[in-house]
Amino acid sequence: MKKNILSVIKKKIDRLTGKTIIQFGPPRSGTTLIYNILKDVFPNKSIETRHYYRKKDKRFPTIVTYRNPLDSISSSILRYKLKPTDEVINQ
Repeated sequence: MKKNILSVIKKKIDRLTGKTIIQFGPPRSGTTLIYNILKDVFPNKSIETRHYYRKKDKRFPTIVTYRNPLDSISSSILRYKLKPTDEVINQ
């Protein structure tokens, strides 16, 4: 519990001091890979990754991942071992 509170406080301090980089993109578009690369390239920055973007994030440097939607759908089908039916694809 204490570690969680400390990490929340650290994130807020990083946001206030301009040490935050936002990284976001749709699911299965390489967000985790880019997040890990950014952590290595910018070890003194706080990297926040998510699948959505907020207006208040505009003041921070932002990295956006993009992938062809058909590739993302195919990746999800393979990842979750789904049968590629019309219903699954339309989700």
